Amino acid sequence: MQASYNCNTEEFSFANDMVNRFLVNELPGAEFKNSEDIVDRISELFIGTRHIRLAGAPSPESQVLIRSIIRSAIQLGKPIPVLSGAGPKKSNSGEIDLAEFSALQKLVCLQERVRKYYEPGMSFRIRLEDTTGLFLEPANVWSQMERYCADFIRLCFILESRIGGQFLHPWRESSREESEKMLKLSHSNLPAFLRAFETGDQEGVQALGWKSGVGQEWKDYLNDRYTRLFPHWTQAQKTELSAKYLANTLARFQAGMTGSSPDWAVEGKHLELSFATPAPGAPKVSSRVFYRTMSVKQTKRHMPYWRAKGFFRMVDGQVKMGLDTCNTSSVFIPGYITLKSRDDELNVRADFLQQE
Repeated sequence: MQASYNCNTEEFSFANDMVNRFLVNELPGAEFKNSEDIVDRISELFIGTRHIRLAGAPSPESQVLIRSIIRSAIQLGKPIPVLSGAGPKKSNSGEIDLAEFSALQKLVCLQERVRKYYEPGMSFRIRLEDTTGLFLEPANVWSQMERYCADFIRLCFILESRIGGQFLHPWRESSREESEKMLKLSHSNLPAFLRAFETGDQEGVQALGWKSGVGQEWKDYLNDRYTRLFPHWTQAQKTELSAKYLANTLARFQAGMTGSSPDWAVEGKHLELSFATPAPGAPKVSSRVFYRTMSVKQTKRHMPYWRAKGFFRMVDGQVKMGLDTCNTSSVFIPGYITLKSRDDELNVRADFLQQE
């Protein structure tokens, strides 16, 4: 049994602690929480520990924002909205593996913990950026993208069935009416971003609404990413893809394709959970928290799950998971985990590293 008391009249709010102490004495053994205890505890669970969080803890101002969104959802009795973006395919295949399994399992475990304090729990919207993929990726990998998105959605439904309820809500950009508009905007934005990268001319991107321009920090961030993903690419290829990435990022906001909606968000706001690395120019105050694909207990390496190969390995006589780039030259023993729910069965690739 749970018990709590709250007086919303400011004049008598001093009575809250006194009455709550009375309930503790009169109801020994009851699980005792007041509403702010629940808000604080869920906030702590969402922010996570250094074992699962990628970056440092959010700023104090960001934590105030996070708690306010959680508090508003609880007051309305709604699931707490959490938005997360995801790439539409692996860098070298359409197969999901232990990287996706690990990342999604983190969301399932978070939901399980949050429900102990707030039964409606959280509602995770996972934006699969397949329309973005049509703009960024060559046509010869679109079939891989199709397989990856379809199996990712199946994996979500199978994993959430472990604790019951529908709380993982993957959706494909291509399923929205605005996807064609976003694709057209991406193409129309591209020339201005190419000029910004190649000549330093910032007027074009700023006129489009990219206020911060494309500085050296952005160039270094994207160049480093694509150097690791595509080590044999020329500089011109990496520059073009960098310009495409930012052109599409702006187009997503221009087309209203972020994934939030009035019926899902709370007073127009939602939490964000990202498995990508923090990008340049990120706002200092936000509701976004950065998670590791795999906890530090499994591996110290981090890559977003859609850019990583997840696998098993032996460490000091124990089986652990690991991450590597998708174009790794390491040798693996092929393997799969078969996951079953009442309605579906899915093979998740789980290769075993032959030698550490």
